[in-house]
Amino acid sequence: MKICADCFNDEEIKNYILSNGNLGRCDVCSIETTVLELDELSDFFSDLLNIFKTKIDSNYSICDYIQKDWSLFSSKKMAEKIIDECISTFGNSIDKYHVEYIDIISNYVSIWKKMKFDLQYKSRFFINLNSYNPNDPYLQNCINVENVLTTLSSGTILYRARILPDKVSYYKKENLGCPPPETVNNGRANPIGIPYLYLCNDVETTFYEVRARYKDRVTVGEFLIKRDLKIVSLTSLSSLYLSSHSGDFIADVKHKLLLNDIAKDMSKPLSRYDTELDYVPTQFICELCKINGADGISFKSSLNENGINYVLFDANDINVAECKKVRNITIEHVEIRQ
Repeated sequence: MKICADCFNDEEIKNYILSNGNLGRCDVCSIETTVLELDELSDFFSDLLNIFKTKIDSNYSICDYIQKDWSLFSSKKMAEKIIDECISTFGNSIDKYHVEYIDIISNYVSIWKKMKFDLQYKSRFFINLNSYNPNDPYLQNCINVENVLTTLSSGTILYRARILPDKVSYYKKENLGCPPPETVNNGRANPIGIPYLYLCNDVETTFYEVRARYKDRVTVGEFLIKRDLKIVSLTSLSSLYLSSHSGDFIADVKHKLLLNDIAKDMSKPLSRYDTELDYVPTQFICELCKINGADGISFKSSLNENGINYVLFDANDINVAECKKVRNITIEHVEIRQ
């Protein structure tokens, strides 16, 4: 089977095909382009198939997992064609329609669920991370500042918004920062009484995050990052293809799935049905990042597809971030997406 870069979302695979392929017709999407024989990626796809096992009562297929967790292919249709060929070619006997991750992966990732329960209902402030998996440094290894650190560069502009009440004409720059500690409520990242600065990568995302509605008046502040900041990034999907060349594919998959689960919890929008206990596990993660030297954490917005949220731990230090200007905006258009 000949495959092309358009079959994939994974940038590393796309680049490999474009660099090593030849002109031809793709057997998956039927276009004339640079193509590569699927056999040239046989080692990668063998590794990929081997992280799954048949589970008859599972409602998830291999392609469901691959697209949900890794977004490897450009569409589920492409995924199904290529995975079918891989199973046929490489002789894997797995039931592609009913699978789950192999035990060494699923058991590892499930520890996060147990840890969340323990943090909420057993031990709030002192928890022995090593007790969950004595043979693996678990969270210390996954949320290692050196492993998942990115730099938020000095000079970057980020944004924060507040909805204007009916009787308020405008907010000043000082009104766009964090409230005083005595008025700070629990948030997805910050505990009660500890202010963190929540920012977004663009103005549109701030509207979603504050739940702005049609005709709402919103003040948007532009925040200048004053120095390079060490940010624990939970924003990008890791390349499975790169992981297959890392030397320990299983370990990479375990750790990346764990970070994906933490990122999903961090990205959950606040709800009227939330309780203070719902925030404890993600607050714990932020504390863990902070004591390991990070200045903040970033994660995808669950409300705006292209949005990225930043949480800065030194919220009131003007040498970290400073609101340089504000502007008032009236929401004149609301788009409802399915």
